[in-house]
Amino acid sequence: ANTQPHWLRVLDYFVNHECREGKDVSAEVEEVLECIHDKSHLPPMLVLQTLSKNKEINMEVVRRYLSKSMDMQNRQIEEAHTESSRLEKETAQMEKEIKALRTKPILFQNNKCSACMNPLDLPSVHFFCMHSYHQRCLEDTEAECPICAPLAHNVWEIQSALARQASDPKSAEKFFRKLKDSSDGFSVVAEQFSRGLFAAPRMDEFT
Repeated sequence: ANTQPHWLRVLDYFVNHECREGKDVSAEVEEVLECIHDKSHLPPMLVLQTLSKNKEINMEVVRRYLSKSMDMQNRQIEEAHTESSRLEKETAQMEKEIKALRTKPILFQNNKCSACMNPLDLPSVHFFCMHSYHQRCLEDTEAECPICAPLAHNVWEIQSALARQASDPKSAEKFFRKLKDSSDGFSVVAEQFSRGLFAAPRMDEFT
């Protein structure tokens, strides 16, 4: 299967296929470059290699893309420094909390069961999310908080489904066949983007 990042294939389609048919695709190319800049964060050199295949591409469009890319990289460097400082502080705080969990008692102050809302009595079960239950209100095999676990599982399932769709070679091939047959290529791109086909690529795709 073609492992080339999807946005590059879309750009290549407009730069090579459409341009060679005599169409002015400057607007479409600029829209794709906007999406690459905003959504996929592809390395600019990969994008420039694709653009260089057609000497008729409007250089002003390329200049605007490069300017935005450089501005974004500068912001990312600043954000990385800020994030590094934040993580150092969070790590220190987490180390304190871990030490406290190991050496100090945890105070649970709930006086009502989070399931039935009746006053807690023994035996009761307390979770680190700070929800508390009568033991009789939990299933015998329940090891997770009934309130918090479903949301966490739903998020994981959605992320997994989108990842499977984005990585399915057949989905990509169907998309490019549809793009080739469509008279409004960018609408096809927008539709598939909303379905997760254009997930941000992993860095190992470029190595």
